Amino acid sequence: MRLTLNEPGLAALTLLIAESDPKAKDLMVRLTMNLIADTAPTPHD
Repeated sequence: MRLTLNEPGLAALTLLIAESDPKAKDLMVRLTMNLIADTAPTPHD
């Protein structure tokens, strides 16, 4: 299944990171980066 990250979704992720506990910020950034990497187009899509 292919997910699409639209502008409202990206804004929500940005707010999630901004509002997260500073101790958990690295985790939130890594989770977001993994999500974005999984939604990036691949040559065979």
